[in-house]
Amino acid sequence: MNQCVACLAMRVIASANASVTIAAGVASRPAPELLRAYEVNRKVSDFPDRQDLSTPEAAYATFNRILAGGERAPWRRLSVRRLAGQFPAGAEKREVSPKAAHEWLHADILEVRIFKGKYAAAFARIPNAAQTIIDIRFLEKEEGRWLNSGNNVGPDLAEARTKFAGWCSQFVEKPVRPRIDDPDSHLRRFVEFLKANGQEPKALVMKALAEYTLVIMGEIHHRPRYWALNSSLVTDPDFPRHVGTIYMELPSNDQQLVEKFLASKDCDTKPVVEMLRDNLWMGWPDQAMLNFFMKVWMVNRNLAPEQKLRIVLVDMQRPWKDIHEREDWRKYNVDRDRFMADNVLRDVKQHPQERRNALFIVGVGHTMLDLKYFEGSPVTSAGWHLRQGLGAEKVYAIFPHTCVMTNWGRVDGRLCMGLFESAFAAVGNRPLAFPLARGPFGEQPFDALPDQPVSSAYRDGYSAYLYLGPLEHEIFSPLIAGFYTDEFVKELDRRHRMMFGEGLVQGCRLAALDAESFIGWMGNSWGRPRREWRSEFLGPLNAWQHGGSDWKQAARDARYEDALQHPDQIVKAATELFDAIRAADYNNPQTWKDHPDAWKQFISVDYTVATDYPSWVKWICETFKPNPIQSVELGEVFASRRHSFSVGPVDLPTIRYKLTLKDGTELKGALPFEYDAMRQRWTGQQGIDWHLQYKSGLPPKAAGAGKRAAEGEPASRGAASRTREGESVDLSTPEAAVTSWTKAVATGKKGRALACMLPGGVDYDDVERILSADPSSRAYFIKQMWEAIDPGKPVRILRREQGGGRVTITWQVRFKREVSIRGRTFKSGDTFELDATLKQRGGDWLIDGI
Repeated sequence: MNQCVACLAMRVIASANASVTIAAGVASRPAPELLRAYEVNRKVSDFPDRQDLSTPEAAYATFNRILAGGERAPWRRLSVRRLAGQFPAGAEKREVSPKAAHEWLHADILEVRIFKGKYAAAFARIPNAAQTIIDIRFLEKEEGRWLNSGNNVGPDLAEARTKFAGWCSQFVEKPVRPRIDDPDSHLRRFVEFLKANGQEPKALVMKALAEYTLVIMGEIHHRPRYWALNSSLVTDPDFPRHVGTIYMELPSNDQQLVEKFLASKDCDTKPVVEMLRDNLWMGWPDQAMLNFFMKVWMVNRNLAPEQKLRIVLVDMQRPWKDIHEREDWRKYNVDRDRFMADNVLRDVKQHPQERRNALFIVGVGHTMLDLKYFEGSPVTSAGWHLRQGLGAEKVYAIFPHTCVMTNWGRVDGRLCMGLFESAFAAVGNRPLAFPLARGPFGEQPFDALPDQPVSSAYRDGYSAYLYLGPLEHEIFSPLIAGFYTDEFVKELDRRHRMMFGEGLVQGCRLAALDAESFIGWMGNSWGRPRREWRSEFLGPLNAWQHGGSDWKQAARDARYEDALQHPDQIVKAATELFDAIRAADYNNPQTWKDHPDAWKQFISVDYTVATDYPSWVKWICETFKPNPIQSVELGEVFASRRHSFSVGPVDLPTIRYKLTLKDGTELKGALPFEYDAMRQRWTGQQGIDWHLQYKSGLPPKAAGAGKRAAEGEPASRGAASRTREGESVDLSTPEAAVTSWTKAVATGKKGRALACMLPGGVDYDDVERILSADPSSRAYFIKQMWEAIDPGKPVRILRREQGGGRVTITWQVRFKREVSIRGRTFKSGDTFELDATLKQRGGDWLIDGI
């Protein structure tokens, strides 16, 4: 597998990094199809005062004028589709200081880089007396326009280019993990290595501290188990013999508070708490970290003055008392990796008399030593900078066991698809540490941080691996008692308003602006088991045995086929879902009103709605409380063609259902199920989105004519049907129906498209939802795909299959403009195949599943 990584890196480096030269206004020559760059050297004010998205530099100027004017509403329509929904529609204009507006309008656009012709960045120098800032605006080309795709900053142009390389890495084809033909033999290498090389964790770290100038202890924040190890290190009698300084990822402007704490006669933690309140807008109320500070104080009590331990804070400054408006934050917003490394190197230089080594405790994403992006440039972490400054032979970095997780906490499974944890389980899950420079662990492709999609192995980034036990057994650090007071929460409200434009009561849905309410909000995670690290979110330990990189799809395919042969598992999943809905607490208004995230605990099983979970919960509470479900009838299980948001078009096992409510109302429909390979269970998908289907009340009661309406059975309409757009659609044959439907969706005629669909059918609601989707909806990309179809080109029927009273039609369409479908780009003139199942009702052929 390491060979795959090396091949990928060398192939891309050869084509993209050979010689990227810069010439004014001229793209570099070596590989224009992959990476090109050119100088701009124009100020924003030099560009015409109009919206221009034709080039990255013109788009940059457009966006800066929007920032200078304080407009927020345009970002929704001028951002790429996947980000557009994050910007509120109709957002109010915000006040911008004259100084900030001047900076936006006089930014000097230095350079543009374009990757694969679609992904770009404009680099601009922001005029600022306090420091040099290179503003980085990421852009993506959609339908011929360069749209906003995010923003970052760098201290200089070289660092900005590196950040662009890191951003582009997410769009590089990842190495494919091969299938494992002999799992037992493959795992045996890892187990035998652990038996021969695994050490007691504290022993390995203490040995490294004795031998290396700087040991960097990578951490995932707020893990009491790992802070307990750190505490055991400093209390070891040998620690002060080998280590004199402990560097920490905390705000450097509060160094005097830590020194005051360490010099105090009593272990008064108030200065440390005051310092921790400066870390991030909400503070850093980590009891396990505070315990570590207390251990250092206790150790120092028994040491001679020349042997006492120092704690040095090296992270960016966060003097909240001096930050009165968002623009004030800018002068403190630095490249934290370089900032922390420079502070460590400066401190080492300023203390030449210190002959002992140092420990640096910092987040694992700042720790890596020499991981590289696709084109060979390094991830310039604090670890990398320190390695350059001190020498590779003097720095030792430790990787803590974790899951595949982004910087914001999204979990994407287990490392190496569970291979590492399978090996740990085979030796009893006992705590151990081992070197990565040799052996099978170190040679695996690095996959721990999706935010850093690198083309390197674990041994390139870290010197050793630290394992203290299964992830499923860990908790989030408890809150420091007394950390939040009513007065401090008012200060947090000020910070939140300044940074995010709204107060805590609105932004965090607090009941009141006081300590009790805020502690309750924080208590959803702090001091509790890590919900996102439960087995059902991490996935199976043995995923590495099945299907290589595509193991999830392989698992799904196998289960879909099995479900149609053994439908009882779908019946069981549907029964559990409806039972959970009937057992839900309809009386708790907080479930859907005061705490929008509480829907996650509304029912005991998972269900995926198309959009707006809180409204789904609200509809159920307000409908079923006065009119409860009296009976549930489940029908046949069949395969229906669906647009699954996780894998695209797929045949999902689907079950028909009928719910009868207390007043006789019947709710009927078809409920598809998708197999969640990570959680190894079936999840209902958008088949009971009643909040979207019945926005203005329930269907008529099941009696007489009302029964027909509730069941969605149309009256006979003949060969042609009149739609609300006033035009006819041809439903005389299956071929005519799919042709009418294709032209309708291509031209955005919702009424005409729905006239071709079977009301109450498998896909009627989905098609209506897709045609009504806006950029904030996950279904929007399907709508965009349909509207990219050329309605002027004839529909070509490829296949017709008939049986069981149904007809399946496969047909070919042609695109009129470029469109991306699940990572594949279709250009104007390219063809695409669609298929649908149709039923005949009252003389019309109607589409049941598309």
